[in-house]
Amino acid sequence: MNGEDSPYMVELEGLVARLGSMGSRKVLIQSPLGLRGEAVRISQLLSGLGVASYISSSNCWGGCDIAYSEAERLGVDTIIHLGHTPFMRRDRVRTIYLECRHTDPKPLESLIPQILDVLDDAKSVGLAASIQWLDHLGTISSALERRGVKALISKPYMFSQYVGQVLGCDYSSLLPLESWVDCYIIVGSIFHALGAALLTRKMTVAVDPHSQAVKNLGEMRERVLRQRYAYITAFRKARKVGVVSSVKPGQARFGLADLLARLLRSKGFEAYLITADEVGPETLDDFRLDGYVNTACPRLSLEDQARMGKPFLLPMETLVALNLLEWGYVVENGVLMYPWGWSPAGGRIFWKILRGEEPSTGKDMRSQEISCA
Repeated sequence: MNGEDSPYMVELEGLVARLGSMGSRKVLIQSPLGLRGEAVRISQLLSGLGVASYISSSNCWGGCDIAYSEAERLGVDTIIHLGHTPFMRRDRVRTIYLECRHTDPKPLESLIPQILDVLDDAKSVGLAASIQWLDHLGTISSALERRGVKALISKPYMFSQYVGQVLGCDYSSLLPLESWVDCYIIVGSIFHALGAALLTRKMTVAVDPHSQAVKNLGEMRERVLRQRYAYITAFRKARKVGVVSSVKPGQARFGLADLLARLLRSKGFEAYLITADEVGPETLDDFRLDGYVNTACPRLSLEDQARMGKPFLLPMETLVALNLLEWGYVVENGVLMYPWGWSPAGGRIFWKILRGEEPSTGKDMRSQEISCA
């Protein structure tokens, strides 16, 4: 069910039933910006049922950012998390996920003529969406089929939970489609579609029902790749660098950070291990280092790089900066997700290089170079 003024489907009856069956008496409601009104509505409902609730105003960036520590400090027995699907293998504090899917397909339906126009001569299309728009992929699929375009949707194998779902760091639902489709359509926002565009040479179309925009991201992809290579080049001139780890539950990769710091030191860099909850220039600038390696959320190196000022490289980009891997190979295997899940064979190469071992063959490291001019 959803409230009269809410555009989201929020399963309030199911929530109340689950809280009752678990005997929950005190909860923390966590939500990203854009869903804070839903958090207030849930708090009002629970108050009338005798369940005490806190509403978190802390930043919430995804299912990787569950407020376990906040919940533990408050002594609550349950977290109610809005807007995302489960990301962690196991919840440290009992957590109920409310996905808050959009109920009205009209904002998406109105974009179908623009979607059909941008496809050119595509005969087959891979479809995916953020969780909020997942229920309405059938709207696009049906329109494509009527035009004679085959629409394909696939199952993810990383963090996403549903067929056709993508996250900002997980596009594994697209991998099985790569050899079967001419292009991709991603419903959600430019943020979601750009991540997909950086993992394929095929046309990627962003469909944003909120801003009523449909955009081919080919030019944006090439611009971002040129910018990334420019930051790799700048990093090579650095001497003092920080390797940044996040303490957020789903972003903590302390072992990876330690291996990268050791590798950098072996190449003559002064490398410092830095931890943070919120990563940004306001937390890093005062260190006065020449550059950084990012083992936290990979999207920080894209969306926040301009604010950082100094190079803020992904792990794979760091190997390129150290001349241990070719840029073309990284682009072929996926700048964003790699090595987390896009190419298992290539992932083995990454870890061998990082540990100082030789990759299986030199040929595995090589691929067609792209132009970054």
